[in-house]
Amino acid sequence: MLRTLTKVLLLAATLAASPLGPCPAQDAKPAPQGFECGKIDKPYVHLPIKNDAPEVKLRIKIDGEQQNALITLRLAQGKPDWNGYISVEQWMGKKLTIFPEEPLAGSGWIENLKMSDRFPDEDRVYQEKYRPQFHVAARRGYLNDVNGPFYLNGMYHLPFQHAPWRLADSGEVSEKYFGHVISKDLVHWKEIGPVRFFTPQGCTWSGSSAIDWYNTAGLVRNPVKDKDGRLENPAVVAFGNHGGPKLEDFVVGFTYSLDAGYTWTNYPGNPVIPAHSMFNRDPHILWYDDQADPAKSHWALVLYLAGEDYLFYTSKDLVHWEKTSELHGAGGTECPDMFQMPLDGDQNKLKWIFWCGNGNYTVGSFDGRTFTKECGAFQTSYHEKPGRDYASQSFVGIPAEDGRQINVAWLAGGEFPGMPFKGQLSIPRVLTLKTTPDGPRLFIEPVKEIANLRTSVTAQMTAPLDGTERLLKEDQPIGELVDIEVVFSIKKDALTAEGGNTLGLEVNGQKITCDLTNRKMAVNDSEAPLNVVDGKVKLRVIVDRMSIEVFANDGAVQMSRTFVPPDNPLYSIKAFGKKGLADVELKAWQMQSIWKK
Repeated sequence: MLRTLTKVLLLAATLAASPLGPCPAQDAKPAPQGFECGKIDKPYVHLPIKNDAPEVKLRIKIDGEQQNALITLRLAQGKPDWNGYISVEQWMGKKLTIFPEEPLAGSGWIENLKMSDRFPDEDRVYQEKYRPQFHVAARRGYLNDVNGPFYLNGMYHLPFQHAPWRLADSGEVSEKYFGHVISKDLVHWKEIGPVRFFTPQGCTWSGSSAIDWYNTAGLVRNPVKDKDGRLENPAVVAFGNHGGPKLEDFVVGFTYSLDAGYTWTNYPGNPVIPAHSMFNRDPHILWYDDQADPAKSHWALVLYLAGEDYLFYTSKDLVHWEKTSELHGAGGTECPDMFQMPLDGDQNKLKWIFWCGNGNYTVGSFDGRTFTKECGAFQTSYHEKPGRDYASQSFVGIPAEDGRQINVAWLAGGEFPGMPFKGQLSIPRVLTLKTTPDGPRLFIEPVKEIANLRTSVTAQMTAPLDGTERLLKEDQPIGELVDIEVVFSIKKDALTAEGGNTLGLEVNGQKITCDLTNRKMAVNDSEAPLNVVDGKVKLRVIVDRMSIEVFANDGAVQMSRTFVPPDNPLYSIKAFGKKGLADVELKAWQMQSIWKK
């Protein structure tokens, strides 16, 4: 989670947990203090939003009992600009009351509140002017950190921090839960109900997911085991953090699913890890498989503290946890991820990666209780401006026959002017660990499935750089959604000649500049290191309506930026560079949207 200490201090003064819910239309009526539904039988409450209205805080009662729930939103008293929503699925059959924390001058919002079994604005969603066309963005509201993606029964599940009733992550409030999209192919995504709800402990901050293959928590009452002793019907658990104005509010709990990730239940014994210190958060859970003694295999959990410091816990049953070690000077902050990878694909050379929310990672070893650093930290995110990679997480449960380490990041920040949503996630990427002259390093490339969005509309360029901007000549216009592969074959003699040794691409106004003398690459206003490798510079450039992602030299460097396209865009692809510096081999594909028209 991206929060400054100042913001978190403000948050601590006002934070409360959050639940909500829908109700049958015939039972919905004004209540003395707000909106009342006698019996919830629909999973969503539609909330009318007016972008220029003052912020209002709403609270919730369930069966007359006030919840530790607070929703801050810009409530429409008349016609809304858009409709946000909250999920009340966990309170089906109960009485719901929604009321303002402070008296309101108007009551029009009550008439505009609706209960439904569908998301709001179905006739308009995915058709918006600034909707990313193949990146995940929430249907409505604010999106940020990735929170524990997993694969199970042929489906990729991608949870994320979500506030579907507001367009910003305020420093004063952080009421969110885990939104949730699913996909069969890592490309086409569908948003469904949330993974984590509002809970008695408070709002849900960032966290992670795991699959309980061995039923260690006993959540599956009728387990079906395969020949290896793993469950064919395992529970999925999603761990998250809660917070509040007091130390004891900073606790860890989990929800679980018994139907492969579609419906979720708050674990009644929450919290399972008490507060350690103010602002501890972002629990990452993993299963440690002890190869030497399988009976000693167990769960491990990493909890972020502050600065570059983290705690490790272990458990046999997901419920009872013991603090085992600390990690100081991790090289990064927040939202940890941790996984094991083969070096150069060799399963006899396994290394552990400790990944921090800001994209820095360390290579080392892990004995199930303590992480030992060997080298690092190394960067994967090279800028601190809006649109950068942040809080990425890796999918768990990827089958052994696939074997890929796949992660997704939040493209932090970015603007979506006038839209009823804000924020987007990166395309899924594959991580590999390779030996380099400088030691082991992660390489990051887009998943192969992204190429399935390529259409038959292509264009090619094979030419030397001549000191001008060489415009790619297209038989058919490729347009705004583009996937490009380019190789610049460098002429050694030209590198020593006078003149700047720069080359690059401009794609629909987004510029990638490679400075070979100073060994760096710039994507618009951000820079990263870049080397010539075997006499070449390779780039994979993927441009969506609101973002550009660049992968250089087979993933040795990757960068992402967000942007707002002009109202009258001029779509073009240009190669540029010093005359004679390189030969260019380029191919571009038009990409298709994942949303139905």
